[in-house]
Amino acid sequence: MNLEQIRAQNAFEAASGKDADFLNLARSLPQMLQTNGLLGTWAFLLAKAGKERSHADVVNALAKHLRSEGIELIGERAVEPKSVLLTEWTKPEASSDLLQDVAAEALAYAGWLKRAAEALSEQ
Repeated sequence: MNLEQIRAQNAFEAASGKDADFLNLARSLPQMLQTNGLLGTWAFLLAKAGKERSHADVVNALAKHLRSEGIELIGERAVEPKSVLLTEWTKPEASSDLLQDVAAEALAYAGWLKRAAEALSEQ
């Protein structure tokens, strides 16, 4: 399976069975990443995750994809979305190349998540 297929599979698995709030948020994820960047979008989703299940589900889907087999973009110590932001991406020694790679992969996956949300919301 190639990376594009992995993205598509992970996106459709994440979106299957989700409610309209998740699907609507998933549709807006690529634009949020383009406008606010990876760190800003991640922090926003985390801030809302405690009150809105859809935000928790979207950030968890994104984190799960980034940790998936063959995509080594998150440090091994980071096991959940909050620790990724606090222990991996904002530490002084975090590589800007790593962050750029993660941001690019997050955007590519977000595009698939948007497609999956659009396809599943019409059913």
